[in-house]
Amino acid sequence: DFVNTLDERGAEPRELLPDYDRLLDWGEQAGLLSATARTKLHRAAKRDPRKATRILADAQQFRDCLFDCFQNLYAGKTVNEATLDALVKWKHRVDARKILAFRGGQLHVGYDEADPAAMLWSVVDEAIDLLSDAGAPDRIKLCEGETCNWVFVDESRQGNRRWCDMSVCGNRAKAKRFRSKQAEGEKPLLK
Repeated sequence: DFVNTLDERGAEPRELLPDYDRLLDWGEQAGLLSATARTKLHRAAKRDPRKATRILADAQQFRDCLFDCFQNLYAGKTVNEATLDALVKWKHRVDARKILAFRGGQLHVGYDEADPAAMLWSVVDEAIDLLSDAGAPDRIKLCEGETCNWVFVDESRQGNRRWCDMSVCGNRAKAKRFRSKQAEGEKPLLK
């Protein structure tokens, strides 16, 4: 979902994270931030807007790195060296910010909620886990919709999902195919 915050990557990309506040909105919607943490981070961003702008730029940069990775994997190519180097640097940044805590008699690994970039560290961590999963290259797909380049993880039983969302891109493709057949004079099958 994070990679898809740059919509319509083709001719006219649309930035869905134009500012730090929208990044916080995304983090809350994705379940990475509680409403309380989001409010605290919003206040911190007001106190230090340059830091918030840097975190947003980092998030957008990581998102583009991830898209490059996913696009190569979907095309059956290896990830280029520059992208791999960038992922290694991100991994080191994330590992340096991890904290350990005992809660309920159990060890938890996480990030300081007060860190304005904690949500980004969670995204990086989960993305690297996904990329290092042996089955990931076959499950990571790009939507085949004409104007869509969304990335999704194909969790279908047969592994043959083609669209990010059947009710949007899938229906558009089916409607286009239907209109094309109608234009060619092919009669639809009636029962």
